[in-house]
Amino acid sequence: MHSLDGSEYTLHIPENFDPSTINIPEVPDDIIFPDELNRYLREQIRYYVHENGMLQKNLADTEDKYNNCKRKVVDLESKLKYYENDNSDNKSVMHSTQVASLKIVELSKKIREKNAEVEALKTKNSKLQQVILELREKPNDEEDEKESEENPTKELQETVKKLEDKLSYTSTKLTEAKNTNFQLKNDLKLANKWLHQEIGESFESLQSLTNTNGGWRGRAQIIIDLQQKKQRLRTSQDKVSKSTINSVTSKSESKISLLSKENDELKTLYDELKKKHEAAKARCKVLENECILIKSKYNMVKEQSERDQDIITTLSAQISNTREMKKDILKERGAVINRIQKENDALAKQIEEYKATIRKIKEELQQSNIEMERLNSMKSCRECGDHHQKDQRLSRLEAERQKLLELAELQNSRLAAERDAHLKTQASLRQEKQRAARAEANAARIELESNTSRSSYSTASSSKQLEFTLKDQLELAEENVKALKTRLEIEQLERKSDLQEFAKALQSFEGKTDC
Repeated sequence: MHSLDGSEYTLHIPENFDPSTINIPEVPDDIIFPDELNRYLREQIRYYVHENGMLQKNLADTEDKYNNCKRKVVDLESKLKYYENDNSDNKSVMHSTQVASLKIVELSKKIREKNAEVEALKTKNSKLQQVILELREKPNDEEDEKESEENPTKELQETVKKLEDKLSYTSTKLTEAKNTNFQLKNDLKLANKWLHQEIGESFESLQSLTNTNGGWRGRAQIIIDLQQKKQRLRTSQDKVSKSTINSVTSKSESKISLLSKENDELKTLYDELKKKHEAAKARCKVLENECILIKSKYNMVKEQSERDQDIITTLSAQISNTREMKKDILKERGAVINRIQKENDALAKQIEEYKATIRKIKEELQQSNIEMERLNSMKSCRECGDHHQKDQRLSRLEAERQKLLELAELQNSRLAAERDAHLKTQASLRQEKQRAARAEANAARIELESNTSRSSYSTASSSKQLEFTLKDQLELAEENVKALKTRLEIEQLERKSDLQEFAKALQSFEGKTDC
């Protein structure tokens, strides 16, 4: 086993080692182990795993040796029992072979007797057949002699009857002989089988056995000879083997004692190795638990770092999205502000034009008043009808002038209100620009903090809060922009309606002046 500085050392485990006495300190969750310590622990685990495998291999080898010794002892005991039981088995074999040899001899005698009887019956049968043929030929001769000899006919008839009786008797005897012959043939087949079994493959037939110059020996005789040889050999063997058996028994006893001693030593060694193995197992379990704890902490740290990384990526994506949204909103606001400014400029131009027209109308009214006074002074003596018409025209012009003045005042008040609203919108735009600049600064600060310290979770929560506040501010700004848009549309419609009314009044005034 290697230490951190590269030096080797062995792990000494005491015999009375108890794993329950080990106090494992609790490792805090937020601790991070260095790479050197992780490598050192991995090397320790590999060493203990290798040592465990070697101990298991040694245990298996010792168990194999112990089993082989047991087998040798059992073989020696079986051989001793075989030598003891050999004498009793030989006696039973001798008795069975003697009985079989006696039976074979008796059957061979019976077969010889039956063969002799069959041959005698065959000769008798052949003789009787010849007599029958002669008697069948004699009747033709007797018919020729009837005429010459009448007296000897009776004698011949008697002889024929006697011969017929003999023939029937011989035929019955012949059938009996055939039956016995059939039985003897079957017995012969069985005897041949027995002889084939007794003699062996060299047996062909009885004639070949009779023709052989030397006699043949049956299985019983061979067995008896072999038994005699066996007894001779046994006696010689007993003489020789008594000394050898004594030496073998002494040697086997010495070997058995040695093997029993070796077995006891192996048992003690096995017990020691078992204890060491159990201690190593306990140590391995402790190290496995430590490794599991380290792995779990490593996985927790890894998961936390992955979560922080995911949060950072999501925040960066959200910040980029908010920036793009801010840019789009600022562009829209700029476009709206430009449009409002253009409309305000156009309205200011229209107001100036209206003012110029109102001035012209006022100047014309003043001139008309001067002319009216001059006309009144010059033409005081005109008729009452003309004077009355002029008074009506003057009253009408005065009423229209008052209406135009009221319209001009309304337009001025509306222009003042529009200017106030325009100033308010510009102020709100400035505030929104300031807020956007602050949000950009906060986003840049959050990015810098996330790049410097990825493992801090507080920055993630603060960035989330900033994100929510920015979202709320953006929603408020969008609502303000929508409200300003609606207000501008309403004011534009009112101005259009006022301009239409003013144009109608001017047209009516111009028509009246013309007439």
